[in-house]
Amino acid sequence: MNGNIVQGRIYAGYAKTAQKVGQLYALYRGSPIDPITPGYQLDSIYVAWSTLTRPFVATAKWSDETWLLWADGRLLQPRDFLVGPDGTFYVGDMQPNLPIQAVRCTHVAATITRPGYTTADNGTLVANGEVIASNLPMLLKLKSVNVKTTPGGALTSGVGIGVWLAFLPMAEATLKRNDVITDTEGVQYEVDAPSWTPMGYVAQVRLANP
Repeated sequence: MNGNIVQGRIYAGYAKTAQKVGQLYALYRGSPIDPITPGYQLDSIYVAWSTLTRPFVATAKWSDETWLLWADGRLLQPRDFLVGPDGTFYVGDMQPNLPIQAVRCTHVAATITRPGYTTADNGTLVANGEVIASNLPMLLKLKSVNVKTTPGGALTSGVGIGVWLAFLPMAEATLKRNDVITDTEGVQYEVDAPSWTPMGYVAQVRLANP
């Protein structure tokens, strides 16, 4: 017996759990450009979800970003998408011999652009942004609100400036500082601090036009 055999048996056990208590989800695997399209659907598989602590006992909290994913891991890869009765998720961490983690998305059609400029024939600069992701599911979560006041002003006269965390299913070295994320409602956020993790990108973002 070796590690591959052990891992296969673990994932087979997850598959049995999903078949008993889970529901069918559409499985997608594609690029960051329009990933949830029929051409990228691989299959429909049984999936069950639970919280990281006390699986199938404790309920999820609003602050929970990640879930435990119970499904046949032999069919999955990081950054795959699962669309079904409880919403849209993407597969995050798949460490050997450990449970699979996934992120539940709050926005299912985000667009990410990289600002750029070209020089027109008359010498003026023309905005020419590059789209690096479109209709990309993601999680957007408020991290904090900083109150900005004028010198000597009262706190009640201050302006709240929100800071969000964006969880993005993108490959390493594909997201950069100053990229602009447009969510499903058309609100734009500018990437301040992108950090790549085994769960994908976790980026600190702020409103592009507060």
